[in-house]
Amino acid sequence: MKQKPVDILRCPVCDNASIIPRIKAKDHYYSQQEFNISVCSKCDLGITTPRPSDETISEYYDSANYISHGKFKPSFRDNLYRLVKLFNNSYKFRKLIDIVPRGTWCDYGAGDGSFVAYIKSRSTPIIGFEPDENARQNAQKKGLHLQPLSEFTTVPTAFACITLWHVLEHIPNLNDVIVRLQSKLTSGGAIVIAVPNSASKDAEHYGSYWAALDVPRHLWHFSPKNLEHIFNKHGMHKVKSFGLPYDAFYISNLSERYKTGNPLLGILHGLSSNLSAKFGTRTHSSIVMVFTKNAF
Repeated sequence: MKQKPVDILRCPVCDNASIIPRIKAKDHYYSQQEFNISVCSKCDLGITTPRPSDETISEYYDSANYISHGKFKPSFRDNLYRLVKLFNNSYKFRKLIDIVPRGTWCDYGAGDGSFVAYIKSRSTPIIGFEPDENARQNAQKKGLHLQPLSEFTTVPTAFACITLWHVLEHIPNLNDVIVRLQSKLTSGGAIVIAVPNSASKDAEHYGSYWAALDVPRHLWHFSPKNLEHIFNKHGMHKVKSFGLPYDAFYISNLSERYKTGNPLLGILHGLSSNLSAKFGTRTHSSIVMVFTKNAF
């Protein structure tokens, strides 16, 4: 029997029970269905509710074709995604290498394994974990071995750095996963979180057409404030934050495709979003925060 959608009654960040409907957003990628996005009245976390059950959410990924799982088509969108990922991997490593202690890294939710491959190319040990079998098989074809996510807590390795690149917004049990991640850190180790930023200029501009809403695959819609809040609740503190400026161009391009059918206009809005983050009062379309319990 098909499971019923799940209503979210309390905010996982601040435990507030006042969840207020805000907008409806369409699943442009797969089902063309509309989903509700509500917000916590206290911390402003966006919440996709009701959301598909754990048993039915996988059908919304159509994982054989899901872009982050490594299946590319000869399209402008997919080529742009691949180019953004190439630049981002180098940029992420340069931002992190001087603040992460020596040791083995972990990429939690590794997708097609591109970040794992890049870190290996920089002579840094890393283990990638990915729940989707198709994604692991695609990585295997490129000579990469990714382990099932179910093996994360059983590997004997403790990690100096655990990265989640656009993964946290997909995870239903946020607090349980944060505790699980903490249990695998070395002393002074870091958890690195990248999420779409619902407080960015491009998020405001596109509203319900903002591609980074990605309902119902994105269960949560974070801002810098509530992302920091949930890690503070678990005794972790932000030691660094930065944006991923290349993401703004990809997200705005895709959002423009949904809104007007003219994706090239997204270049202008991506640039506007980045300029607002650099010189104005906004933060980037995608944000990265580095959390630790101890000083490095």
